[in-house]
Amino acid sequence: MSDPEAQLIQAGYRDGVVLRGVYTALVRAEGLAAVVFANPSCVQLVFAHGSVGLVLPMPTSRALDAARALLDRADGRPVEIVVVGDAHDEAAAVRALCAASGDAAWSWVRSDGSRWVFDHHDQPVLADDLPGPDAPLASAFAHPLPAPGPDDWASLRALTATAASEIADVIQFQAATSGRTPWVTRVLLGLIVAVFGIELLYGADPSVAVLRRLGGLDPQALRDGAWWLLASPTFLHGDLMHLAFNGAALYQLGRRVEPVLGSAWFVLVYGAAGVAGALASALHLPDGGVSVGASGAIWGLFAAEAALVWGPGSPLPALSRRSARRGLGGALVMNLFVSFLPNVDWAAHFGGGAIGGLVALAAVRLRDDARATTPVRALAAGMVALYLSALAAAMVAAVQA
Repeated sequence: MSDPEAQLIQAGYRDGVVLRGVYTALVRAEGLAAVVFANPSCVQLVFAHGSVGLVLPMPTSRALDAARALLDRADGRPVEIVVVGDAHDEAAAVRALCAASGDAAWSWVRSDGSRWVFDHHDQPVLADDLPGPDAPLASAFAHPLPAPGPDDWASLRALTATAASEIADVIQFQAATSGRTPWVTRVLLGLIVAVFGIELLYGADPSVAVLRRLGGLDPQALRDGAWWLLASPTFLHGDLMHLAFNGAALYQLGRRVEPVLGSAWFVLVYGAAGVAGALASALHLPDGGVSVGASGAIWGLFAAEAALVWGPGSPLPALSRRSARRGLGGALVMNLFVSFLPNVDWAAHFGGGAIGGLVALAAVRLRDDARATTPVRALAAGMVALYLSALAAAMVAAVQA
């Protein structure tokens, strides 16, 4: 029997609960601590009751380093640190660290399941009371658990193998994409800022008339043949706040989506979403109205990221997809709410999001197909030509107006 298995039997194990069984054994097993800390199926259990938990059956120096790292990453969430084992020095050192930070609940549980505290002379004293609901990890260690059976050991080995495989996938994916600079995102941001500078030449607070003159979407003008209005509105913004909000969203989404899809597919997603948003807006806006902003194209990027996170055949590693779902879901709900605020063009958002998502699904399916490379690059070049021509045409029309 291996040493981790012996320690697991001594500590006790309950099937499906990592807190006292699999988790403890893996942390104690040489070389497996990193696997456990990076594996969401374990970390999710340790984040019990909304608190951040850490089990420290390590030598004192490693325990202190792990505790400091956890406190640094807590971001204001409640932290619980449990020292497991019989080492007095280890427990005292971690207790002092928690006391100095003031941000962590601290518990010491010995190998027999008893809970200990320190008196005012810094001597260990057996605690009479069990940990409360604010210490879910220590509570899990304070009750006896049944010994593991053969199926439990198989689950342990499968969990370890899955964690190691998922982490290897993430490392490989990061190595493949880390050198891809999102240069299309940077160029788009530069053009948007430059065009806003042109807007300011016409007045510190661009009026509806100025925005219409510089290429803002006017449904009647589009019907009358001003084709450039399909793309030029994505370069314009109503004020500095509008520019800052869309610019930040473009930067954040671009640096995540462009390295994964590649620059050509990114251009197609952004460009098609921008045109679709303009068409949807033209159908929605009343005559005399004007719409500006990159939000339709940005909603296309939101939909593209959703396709990467939830869609079939995504190139993202499974570990990355799971960790991204909660944050992306919240961002989508927030932007859905924003879409219905006054003076926000919800039609452009939904039109851009629908088409951007469809193009992204096509990108996921065809990105590794060598036969699609040349057509995709040609389409991307055509999209770049459309947007630059639309911007040039809008500027010429503004000068001649």
